[in-house]
Amino acid sequence: MKRILFFLIASLLFSAFIGDAFDNISSAFRAGDARQLAAYFGPTIDLTLMEREEVYSKGQAEIMLKDFFTKN
Repeated sequence: MKRILFFLIASLLFSAFIGDAFDNISSAFRAGDARQLAAYFGPTIDLTLMEREEVYSKGQAEIMLKDFFTKN
């Protein structure tokens, strides 16, 4: 019974964390905030912008997104 309770609590906390991340990512897209989005990137990211697909470092991808948001 304790295991079931532990897993239930752990899954609820994990779900709350994931939900917050999705909310933060969505608001960053709406605001065009490349820095806030980059906080969720790994060391490299496969990014496609306007039919151009590349693998970028976290810093490069942030610059590319910033430029994209500025132009669009």
